[in-house]
Amino acid sequence: MTDLRFALFALALALPAQAQNVQSFEPAPGVHSYFSVEGARTTRHKALVPSVWLNYGRNPLVQRDEDGNLAKEYVGHQFGADLMLSYGIAERLEVALAVPFGVQLGDGIEAAGDDGFAFGDIRLLPRYRFIGEPDDAMGVLLSVPLSFPSGNEGAFYGSEGFVIHPKVVIEYRGGGVGIAANVGYRFRTAEDKTANIEVGDSMSYGAGLLVELGSPQLAAVADIFGSSAVGEKTDDSVTSPLEGLLGLRAFMENGLVPSLGGGVGINPDIGTPEYRVVLGVAWVPPQEVETAAPKDTDLDGLVDPEDQCPEEPEDKDGFQDEDGCPDPDNDRDGIADAIDKCPLEPETRNGVTDE
Repeated sequence: MTDLRFALFALALALPAQAQNVQSFEPAPGVHSYFSVEGARTTRHKALVPSVWLNYGRNPLVQRDEDGNLAKEYVGHQFGADLMLSYGIAERLEVALAVPFGVQLGDGIEAAGDDGFAFGDIRLLPRYRFIGEPDDAMGVLLSVPLSFPSGNEGAFYGSEGFVIHPKVVIEYRGGGVGIAANVGYRFRTAEDKTANIEVGDSMSYGAGLLVELGSPQLAAVADIFGSSAVGEKTDDSVTSPLEGLLGLRAFMENGLVPSLGGGVGINPDIGTPEYRVVLGVAWVPPQEVETAAPKDTDLDGLVDPEDQCPEEPEDKDGFQDEDGCPDPDNDRDGIADAIDKCPLEPETRNGVTDE
C-alpha cells in the first residue's frame, strides 16, 4: 500500500499548488535559547542582537511506495535562511523579528511552474519572563510568536492564513547545564491544504539541553521538537512530525556567537526531512557598564578619590588647596591662621610680640 501521507498527492502535480508550508525549522531568537527550542532567558535590556540562520533539509515532502522506497520528491532539497533581530525592551521582556526565505527544489515545485525561490511567513516573537529574575537559575517565560501569511504558497513556503503560536517555556540554567521544555498551541486562521493533505491547529512541544564543554565559551546543544494535530485525524503519521538536532555553540570575545548542528527526522511527516544541517551566527553587543559619578562627601569641590581628607572640607585659602585637607595653621607656628597676621610666615619666638 502506498504511504497514506502522500498517496493522493500526485493530484497536486496536475493542480495549482495551494497553501502549504513545509519549512518546519524556525530558529529560536537571541543567543540564550537552543536551536529551535526556546529558553527562558531574554535579550539584555536595550541590547539589539542580529542573527542569521541557514539550514538545509533533504526530502521534507516526498511520496514512498508500499515498500518504503522513494517514489516522488515533491520537495527534495530545501535551502532556508532566516534573518532575525532580537531587542531587549526591559529586563525580562524582549521582542524578535524573523524574515525567512529560501529555495526549494523538487517535482512539486517544477509542476507548479515555480523557480523554487520563496519568501517565507514573517514572524513576530514577543517574549516575557514572568517567573524568575533575569539571572535566576529557574525561570518561566511566555512566548507568543505570530506568523503573517507573507510566504510563497506555490513554492510550499507559506501558510494560507495567520498562525498564532503561544507557548510556555520552562528552563533551568546552572552548573554549566541548561534544560528547557516548551509546550504550546498553534492556532491557524485557515487550514493549509494541498490535494489530500490538510494541516490545521496543533499542539507543539520541544525539549532542549545545553552542556558547557570545559568553559562557558563552548557548549554542546541538543534539541527535539515536534507537534501533534488537534481534532479529527485520518492518519496519525500525517499529524505528528518530530525532529532532533545536535551541535555546538561558541561564545567569542568579540561578541560573535556561531552555532553549528545537524539532525534527523525522527517521525517522518510534512516538513520533517530525512536529515537537516543548520548554521547560525549571532552578534551580541558589548555590555556597557554604568558607573556612578564619584562622591564628594565633604562638599569641598574635590571628589573623594582625589581628596586626601574626604570627610574634612578644604579651607580655600590659597595654601595647598589641591590636597583637600584643611590647613588651620599654614605656617605651623602655633598661631591659627584666623588670628595670624602673617599666616604664611612662622613667628620668630623671641619674646617680642610673639602673639
